[in-house]
Amino acid sequence: MLFILLARLTDDGLQEYQKNPDAFAEACSSVDVPGTQLLARYATLGQYDFVVLVEADGAKQMSQLSVVLGAKAHVHIESMQATAAQLLAERPEELVRGEEAGISG
Repeated sequence: MLFILLARLTDDGLQEYQKNPDAFAEACSSVDVPGTQLLARYATLGQYDFVVLVEADGAKQMSQLSVVLGAKAHVHIESMQATAAQLLAERPEELVRGEEAGISG
């Protein structure tokens, strides 16, 4: 399962990053939760400070990673499960017809 994590620095995190700009990368490298793998991380502008792509075996492992990474990196994390957009187009035809009928009726 693919997850997207949206992270915002805590007040402690802001102080930590002033001392060590590599703190988030170090925290990500030190996290080891079985059944999870950090695929990519990005620093971002705007509402969130970091975005992390994670592959996890399930919601339980993702929850554990979220708690561990949040504590180590001094961030608040929001997570969401992601699916490839093309999978939405692979629905059975009867579901598509049923939805169209529900919309117009």
